[in-house]
Amino acid sequence: GDVDIIEQVPPADLEKFNKNNIEALKVAYITRQLNLTPEEAQKFWPVHNMYFEELKKTRRENLDNELVFEEKALNVRKKYNSDFRKILMRN
Repeated sequence: GDVDIIEQVPPADLEKFNKNNIEALKVAYITRQLNLTPEEAQKFWPVHNMYFEELKKTRRENLDNELVFEEKALNVRKKYNSDFRKILMRN
């Protein structure tokens, strides 16, 4: 099972292995929760990844000021809102 696989992974690679596993589980979970078709998933994930990277960058740049981060994060959310709506709105 999964334990056997983890035992075979060198300790130096374990963190990367876990991070990749967590990312794959996140993608599967969100795809299932949003009930994305394969075509929607193909459009959704590149936009989501850009959105998430921009939010992480905003966080790193504003570690010392929560209020500024929240304001900039809201602007990032607004920026991507229409892209997500186009992908997720079904007729």
